[in-house]
Amino acid sequence: MKFRLGQDLIDFIRKKQNMKSKFLDKVLWEIKRLVPYNFEETKEDYLSIPDRTKKYWIQTNVFFNYKLYKYYKIKLLDEYNIKELELAYGLLSDEFSKKMFINVLLYQLFEEVHFRYPLFYSDVFNFIDEIEKNACSHLKGEIVPEGHLKVYDLTYFNYNNLKLLYGAQGIVVDYILQQYNYKNYVKVEKGDVVIDGGGCYGDTALYFSYLAGETGRVHSFEFIDSNIDIYNKNLMLNPKLSKNITLVRKPLWESSTMKLYTITHGAASHVSFVPLEEGAVEFTSISIDDYVRNNNMQKIDFIKLDIEGSEIPTIKGAQETIKKFKPKLAICVYHRKEDLWEIPILLKSFVPEYRLFLNHYTLHSGETVLFAIA
Repeated sequence: MKFRLGQDLIDFIRKKQNMKSKFLDKVLWEIKRLVPYNFEETKEDYLSIPDRTKKYWIQTNVFFNYKLYKYYKIKLLDEYNIKELELAYGLLSDEFSKKMFINVLLYQLFEEVHFRYPLFYSDVFNFIDEIEKNACSHLKGEIVPEGHLKVYDLTYFNYNNLKLLYGAQGIVVDYILQQYNYKNYVKVEKGDVVIDGGGCYGDTALYFSYLAGETGRVHSFEFIDSNIDIYNKNLMLNPKLSKNITLVRKPLWESSTMKLYTITHGAASHVSFVPLEEGAVEFTSISIDDYVRNNNMQKIDFIKLDIEGSEIPTIKGAQETIKKFKPKLAICVYHRKEDLWEIPILLKSFVPEYRLFLNHYTLHSGETVLFAIA
């Protein structure tokens, strides 16, 4: 039997795999709705903020739109696990999270910009000009090789006496949008013991230390030397907050003593099992379970992971800790497309009573965070 590469094939696949679902119909409807829309900004330069004054245009050729719709429909069925997507979608605990889940999926699916995150239409990134004008400090001697980092005094944004060597866009995401706080419900609180996986420049460790206060503690994991250089400068800028921070210079993984290799790419450095490039540096991993056990830690209240695609192995290496303490979680799920459905399913298998939420904190593909609270 022969099929056109189109509706007949898709219907056959759905029938064969028993994929008929309201979730799939919802996603396909959104694809059909968005296909005609084309925005001028590209998805490649994801670190920059698009020119929001640029207008979009609508493709009015019905034949072209239908052809494009069929292409994305087949791509969805071919590249994504629909059953597990639907399962993960159903595990989310509120309608906002479910809508954001579909938004993230749509943004992943389209190569070009047919979809903009709702945040695009807010005025939140106007804060960048305000930060540069009102919060940029003129402290001397803080020039770094990256060049785009400056020292900011966040007292202006009600973080009293907190100074940060960082970028303005990162400050918006971390401190104004607060990407590790879900609607003031899943968040770090006074006295919390925090695991900060992916400490980078110390920006999140200081944010958590500020919230946890003098009775809290932050255990921050970062192993890239160039990141640690900036991290230590930020600790020196904040001597009071730094007292509550322990910096662990090891990569997190499923097991300890694993040999891992990395080439430094600043905040986006990632690890591999073999040295993929000349000059790769060897590190020895640690699991969260081993770290908690070795340090005889009596509680863990909050775990944040933003570790460039190593989230699933690290979660598996934290299984004992998660089951025992049921900490609040904030896990990045944007480094691998599979993370969007694999991580919620995995966490729910560990702690069935977890309530799961999802939010997204930029105009581009980065900073999608899954939250959990028991």
